Amino acid sequence: MSQSLLERVNVFFEDAGCKTDPTGLSKLACEGASVAVKAGAVASALVFGEILTPEDIFRLLNLEQGDIFYDLGSGRGQVVLAAALTSKPKRCVGIELMEPRHQAALAAKAHAPEDIQRICEFRCEDVLACRLEDACKVYLCNAAFPRHLNAAFAGALDPQRTPALEALVTCAALPEAIGQ
Repeated sequence: MSQSLLERVNVFFEDAGCKTDPTGLSKLACEGASVAVKAGAVASALVFGEILTPEDIFRLLNLEQGDIFYDLGSGRGQVVLAAALTSKPKRCVGIELMEPRHQAALAAKAHAPEDIQRICEFRCEDVLACRLEDACKVYLCNAAFPRHLNAAFAGALDPQRTPALEALVTCAALPEAIGQ
């Protein structure tokens, strides 16, 4: 039986000393609390689980050779690293606002094979203000986002800001503004 993409990615986190366990997640949440509160987040929502498997996400996106994949709100970078492991995307980009999560992604990337490191990029930025012009396949885990934040994401994904966008997978529906 072969390993799932997440099982393969979790090896990078273990090698980086960021093993996924309740204590580590609690520590990550505590370290990120001050940053999150400044950004207007609720401290209890700092760490939340994945809803779709990477395999599901990539199938829904129809991730193909040469695509530029973005994970908006990439957290620890698991989905970005998993996308790179599929050997399909030209580039895989994770954008995360929270510095502790971003640092965990960088640590895991540093323990990935060199070919994976070359195509992965992690940026600690506000998705609502960053450049997304080259993003063609995008994932957004927005299940825990309030309505106003989903509306802001819909605006950030406007065709003028994302001219290369071909496919978007979200965990909760965005307002209908996209593509109009």
